[in-house]
Amino acid sequence: DLTSRYGSHGMETVPAGSRTQAHRHAFLSLYHTKKLDVFDEDGTKHALPEHALVMVPPGVEHSWIPNSNAAGKVGSLDHRHEKQNLKAA
Repeated sequence: DLTSRYGSHGMETVPAGSRTQAHRHAFLSLYHTKKLDVFDEDGTKHALPEHALVMVPPGVEHSWIPNSNAAGKVGSLDHRHEKQNLKAA
């Protein structure tokens, strides 16, 4: 079961009208997302399916934003990942 493998913060909610603060890691990041899209370090928005497994290479800046008027969720599969910080979209 994938959900038992999330980091210490579990699946975090990203409310509609907000996005996570852009961040990067020194390690390969694996995420499970639900109803989210991702912005890369160039500000390009990448559409994701309703459920996605996303791999972000070390050093790549990224942030998450809901892809509808409803909240989305993101869960890191790495226990080194810090809690997501939210800001207005």
